[in-house]
Amino acid sequence: MKKVLKLILVLLSILCMLTACKGKDSKKSDDGENSASEKVSESTSDTTTTDLPPDTIVIKVGETQEAEGIIVTLDEVWVSTYQGRYDYLPEGHVYLFPHFTITNQNESSVKDNVFFSTSFGACTGWIGDNRYNSSLKGIIAYEGKTLQMDQDVEYDQTITAMSALIVPDDWEEIKLVVNHGLPAQLLPKINLAFEIKNPE
Repeated sequence: MKKVLKLILVLLSILCMLTACKGKDSKKSDDGENSASEKVSESTSDTTTTDLPPDTIVIKVGETQEAEGIIVTLDEVWVSTYQGRYDYLPEGHVYLFPHFTITNQNESSVKDNVFFSTSFGACTGWIGDNRYNSSLKGIIAYEGKTLQMDQDVEYDQTITAMSALIVPDDWEEIKLVVNHGLPAQLLPKINLAFEIKNPE
């Protein structure tokens, strides 16, 4: 009788272990599926026009330019007077938030299997002869989800990035110039310019 009881207990123990292992496997599978779907939803929802602030219009551009293996697309430009939590906008001015996609296909970024990142600080705006640099106040006031343009882009990598300018609200046309922060001996200046007209 004792032998039968021991045998039953051993069988029950094995059955419990098998059930526990199966539960763990399905949990792993569920976790994997959840994390994958979370990643997909994050990347899908991380578009620049998600949760667009009030008092903001979007100029869809979609223009792509390339130089020295650096491919830059100006996806869109937000024109905004939305102050949010920060009252940084001077009277008679607007925020311009250009959103870019940048890809580094410059093969000189790879030398002896060492990767040199190409850094992008910000874009510069020109209205006529007047230059408008990236504005720290504009970056702080930005209400979107895209990271600012202070990023490195490794070879064969693509990033999305935004810049922030404060310009007069009566601007008619602006030239947005994208460059990089590398010395000329590593990569010649690219000076990719995108000319945007105010739709208003």
